[in-house]
Amino acid sequence: MEDSSAINAAYRVLRDPVARAEYLVGLAGIDLDSNDRETGAPHPDQAFLIEMIERRDQLADLESGASELERLREGVETEISSMFDTALTALAAGEIQSAALALVHRRYLKRFLDEIDAQT
Repeated sequence: MEDSSAINAAYRVLRDPVARAEYLVGLAGIDLDSNDRETGAPHPDQAFLIEMIERRDQLADLESGASELERLREGVETEISSMFDTALTALAAGEIQSAALALVHRRYLKRFLDEIDAQT
């Protein structure tokens, strides 16, 4: 039963490209779910965090106009895809810290996308 469960979990990771990239970063010693300074996820720089705050303010100020929300959503989806591509490129080059940072940025953007979806 335990072996079957482990195989199913491994298959889920292999099937999902984001989970697979996060797993590879984890194999290299960076736990994206940890805040540990040595082995945890890298912290985004201040400029990125300020940008995320400004985006949340922009979202709060938006009228419920579907076209404005959709434009914002499309831009964020494009950035999420770009961050994932950056992570894959960094992984291929063996730049694990850069890949981890791109995946952390992707997570922030994904959470923001969820906030956009909650507005609709």
